[in-house]
Amino acid sequence: MAFLAVLDPAGIVLEINRAPLRLGLKREQFIGLHVGKTPAFAGDPDWVRTWNTRLADAAALREPQLYEDLFTGPDGELRSADAVLTAVFDDDGNGERVDYFLLEADDTTDRVQVELALRESERRFHDLAESLPVLCWSFDASGSCDYFNHRWLDYTGAAPGAHHGWAWTEAVHPDDRPGLGEILGAALRGTGPFTTDFRLRSRDGGYRWFEARAVPVLGPEGEVTRWYGTAADVHDARELRRELDEREGQLTAALEAGKMARFSYELEQRRFTADAYLSEIIELPQEMGAEAGLDGFLAFVHPDDRAMWQRTMMRAFDPQTPEWSLEYRLQSAADEPTWIGARGRVTFNEAGRPRSITGVVFALPGRRTNAIDAARSTGVPDGLPISLSWPSRLDPRD
Repeated sequence: MAFLAVLDPAGIVLEINRAPLRLGLKREQFIGLHVGKTPAFAGDPDWVRTWNTRLADAAALREPQLYEDLFTGPDGELRSADAVLTAVFDDDGNGERVDYFLLEADDTTDRVQVELALRESERRFHDLAESLPVLCWSFDASGSCDYFNHRWLDYTGAAPGAHHGWAWTEAVHPDDRPGLGEILGAALRGTGPFTTDFRLRSRDGGYRWFEARAVPVLGPEGEVTRWYGTAADVHDARELRRELDEREGQLTAALEAGKMARFSYELEQRRFTADAYLSEIIELPQEMGAEAGLDGFLAFVHPDDRAMWQRTMMRAFDPQTPEWSLEYRLQSAADEPTWIGARGRVTFNEAGRPRSITGVVFALPGRRTNAIDAARSTGVPDGLPISLSWPSRLDPRD
């Protein structure tokens, strides 16, 4: 509730509303006293002179006078207020005589504290923004930019203030403006952060890709009051990704042309991934899911080839000999098992324990060599029980 008071022409309080009473003050602390001696200003004789000057100005200018004051609250705390002083002239005679004054004051302490906190926040942001190795900016709740750090100005070549408002969008690549406009529009209608990529023109006329991130500052009612953002140069990373994607496509095409497919098995997660083309090379048993693990996969290797397969893989679990190469048969629903060739390597974690098995697989349709002979060629005696060369489970983590 605003404080209201009626003052006589000399500044003596004639009447007040209930606002000060709600703060624990009493009428007798106001009525009959000069406004400069009321509790808000008591203790400072300069306030009497200040209010006498204000009364004279309001009478001479014949229009409401606005003031921003600091006053002492009932608890002794320094508070702020906006005050309006209006002179009311008599209806008798020629209206040159002041009949009384109306004083209205609103306590603005909370609002001022929020504004001061916001200014301090902006000052800290500007100090930080000028030291960061990225482009920084801020805009108001409507989306109008009002600040860019020196790195933005250095990169774009814009003069200070030239990109304020919405002028900065002219430096965005024309092909990126529609999408950026949609993202900004959606963000300004909400209250959450946003991220987007766009190309920004440099001072030499070239364009580079930037990743922009912005977060809102919310007011006491949850409304957006400002936005702060950064834009990091990701051009080289995007170009590298594009080159990697091109090479990935070329490699995939080459593997498919050679009837080969890549695969990876993560030992800790027991997760198997492979190129989609793998299903065209070999027919994996339906009951062998991605979670089967190495010991589960071994069950589908032809019995005569398991010892060789087992010995080869165990050798690869040694960091000194991580590369491996195999030719073996995979049992399937068909009468004839499928001959498979596979080559790859085992990777290890920092502790030296096996982390994953990666490699390529290819079909060997003309392969008909006896598996036992193949086992002999690897140094595994005929009929060697699997349990003698493997741990309790086919898992190098055990």
